[in-house]
Amino acid sequence: MMQCFVDVTDLPAAAVTPGTEAEVFGTAPDLNHFAAGLGLKPNYLLTQIGGLCHRRYVTHLPGDC
Repeated sequence: MMQCFVDVTDLPAAAVTPGTEAEVFGTAPDLNHFAAGLGLKPNYLLTQIGGLCHRRYVTHLPGDC
């Protein structure tokens, strides 16, 4: 079974309700920063995500030209 936990302790209670989406790999912090904090290479994180995890691919980010 795959599980992921996100610590929201420091967020206001109104900011986090059941069903709130969380961005794990995105622009802030980016994947390189996240991997460096774990002492891993970025590609390792991406290749170890199992097929049971929902993935949404974004081809255009807000603010991109």
